Amino acid sequence: MSFLNLSYQNIHFLHPSSSSTPITLPPLPPSITHSYIPTPQGDLEILHSSPLATQKSQPALFFIHGGMGSASVWIEYLSFFSSHALETACYAVSMRGHGGSWYPSYLRMVYGTTKGDLAGDVVEGIKWAVGRERERLGLEGREEDVEVVLVGHSSGGGLVQFILSEGLLVGVGVGVRVKGLVLMGAVPGFGSLGVYLNWFSLDPLFTIRLLLHAWHPNSPLSTPPLVRRVFFSEQLPESYLLRFMSFMNRYESFLWPLGMGWRFVDPERILLAISGWGDDTSRQGQGRVLVIAGEEDKIMTQDIMQRLANWYRGAYKRLVEGEKIDGVVNDAEDGTEGQEDGMGVRYAVVPGAGHHCQNDVDWEVGANKVMGFYQGLL
Repeated sequence: MSFLNLSYQNIHFLHPSSSSTPITLPPLPPSITHSYIPTPQGDLEILHSSPLATQKSQPALFFIHGGMGSASVWIEYLSFFSSHALETACYAVSMRGHGGSWYPSYLRMVYGTTKGDLAGDVVEGIKWAVGRERERLGLEGREEDVEVVLVGHSSGGGLVQFILSEGLLVGVGVGVRVKGLVLMGAVPGFGSLGVYLNWFSLDPLFTIRLLLHAWHPNSPLSTPPLVRRVFFSEQLPESYLLRFMSFMNRYESFLWPLGMGWRFVDPERILLAISGWGDDTSRQGQGRVLVIAGEEDKIMTQDIMQRLANWYRGAYKRLVEGEKIDGVVNDAEDGTEGQEDGMGVRYAVVPGAGHHCQNDVDWEVGANKVMGFYQGLL
């Protein structure tokens, strides 16, 4: 039944340690270190790189993966930023059931793991990164916060919005100040129903295949053609596509994406959770939020990402006019279609890239966009 793209090769109901096909983690470049964070439920995988100069106190970059991803989807970005002249400290965590982190059982992961559970894993990763940065920068025993720029992709982008909107980094003793937010092909905070409709229209046999796979959450991404169609461009080499599939998780939470179907965050609270509004960079239009779209992204399309950028621009305008943040409102830039800068938000497109714009073709273009945004925050 090739017309269905039906295969059971990537449909798993067992924990990877008890499966005949364990997850194969990709090899790491010498600049990236692999560690584990102990939690009461199990260990979380975290990949990290640090600059050689310990005196540098510039913000660390913290990356959050999306559904079916892991810290490994950020290897290109970790290598890029750790080897760049700025020598930026970088961290990427794998949430439970992803990558090399601990795996819940099938039923627990699919039907019992909420976005709140996964947000807790991200917070644990940020706490670990902040502790390591304190040690690296010699800040132990001092009240000075560690600055970070948060970068979220897909459902991880939705999750980082949820974390900031709910204030999950406040009052837990992490000592962190969020200096910027990057949303890459991110689930929009106003809800992802349009994203799901895009997916269904992209794959008309979605429901039939799902039934034949016993409602397994990996069904829509169970073969290389399906993964390419949804996640990557046609130009991505087949070898990289198969490498990516080798470390995809064995089963995904249904509750995570369903919890983002309708509006699930307050954009004003998110902007208020970011520090530095009113600095010279913000006044000049640099902003504190960067929204990135893949030119060929078929689910988080450019129009959805542009709408997300404008959604935050509207929140920025309300906060400035209400004197809750210090900034400048330029009516000429208020939600203008295709506007790249202004109203506290930047918008950029990675040419040729699909949904996984951080590791698809021309991913370096996106990395340079993030670098330019990051440099503007220093």
